[in-house]
Amino acid sequence: MVAEAAPIQERVERAKELLEKKRLEKMREEEEEQRRKEIERRKIGKDVQEMKRQQQDKEMKLLLEQRRKEKEEDALLRQRVLDQIAQDR
Repeated sequence: MVAEAAPIQERVERAKELLEKKRLEKMREEEEEQRRKEIERRKIGKDVQEMKRQQQDKEMKLLLEQRRKEKEEDALLRQRVLDQIAQDR
């Protein structure tokens, strides 16, 4: 009976060790997955920020170009008025 108890006890201990090993492995995998998700979340955040910055740059360039055209048109209109005044004299 003692001889049988030892192998059963060894098998129980071995089973406990295997369960603990699997639990630790699963825990490490979950931690690694969380790290990967956090890295991906940060990357997405940076990408979104970069897209916003690019959009703002684009809008600023468009506004500056629009302002330049308006000034150019104003200058042309002013010159026409001055030319017309000069002709009328």
